[in-house]
Amino acid sequence: MLIPRTKAQTFWRFFSLWAGIIACPCMLVCFGGNTPILLHLEQLPIFLAPAAVFGTIGAAVMTFLVPPGRMVLAMFAGIVIGFILPAATFWGLAVTLPKNEATMGYFLAGWVLGMAGGIGGIVVGSWRGSERRL
Repeated sequence: MLIPRTKAQTFWRFFSLWAGIIACPCMLVCFGGNTPILLHLEQLPIFLAPAAVFGTIGAAVMTFLVPPGRMVLAMFAGIVIGFILPAATFWGLAVTLPKNEATMGYFLAGWVLGMAGGIGGIVVGSWRGSERRL
């Protein structure tokens, strides 16, 4: 007999995977280059903030709004929340802020984080969809 998971355990499981996948491109940007390690450590919270925010939103939607055992709904929600939310956020910043070099950076960041979030959403959606129905 399987011990049922609580909502907190389910949320933490989804958050750790989703935020971890989104954090991978952020870490590549953070530790790429030729700057001192202390500067990298000072900038680490800034680079991990999008992963924490989008991972929290995605895990909350999967835990509290998507019922277990509904594979199609879970995969659809994972792709929509994982890809569209980061892409729309950063692309919205690129449209509304003044046009300069940072604007193109926001566009590229939205694309990269959207792709990583979409992969995380597919994995978490498959986990949620494969759970037993209540």
